[in-house]
Amino acid sequence: MTDAAPIRPHKFVAVIDDTPECALAVRFAARRASLTPADRVALIHVTPPLDFVQWGGVQEMMEAEAHENALATLEGHAHEVSELSGHMPELIVKIGKTESEILEAIRADTGVYALVLATSAKGDPGPLVSYFASNASALPCILVVVPGSLHPEDIDTLVR
Repeated sequence: MTDAAPIRPHKFVAVIDDTPECALAVRFAARRASLTPADRVALIHVTPPLDFVQWGGVQEMMEAEAHENALATLEGHAHEVSELSGHMPELIVKIGKTESEILEAIRADTGVYALVLATSAKGDPGPLVSYFASNASALPCILVVVPGSLHPEDIDTLVR
């Protein structure tokens, strides 16, 4: 009898932005992570870079405020993740171009199993879904796309 290799925990990364569909991606990630005790969720929020401000102290203060706002946004979703998965998520705040910062964060963490995004409820799937679906070969993980037309209860039923 051979010893089985230890099961490596999976990390599901959901992007937090100002779109209503991001809540569906968070719910899917949390529900999926709840299926295995070692699996976890990471929430990432990317803040666009500030335009250059002539006075360094003012720019530092503006960046600190943007960081605090991003953390507050993440923490709003972290409570739901904790309740659904049984674990507090990892919170990631980045500053820069959204797509490249998400890709960089995923590449830097070998524990990432899936990037979870949700489409818009109607029409165009949204810029992140379009970008990552078009560039899926650049991802070191799987891409999960949740239809934005689903209701939270639908996700609960689908993820078991």
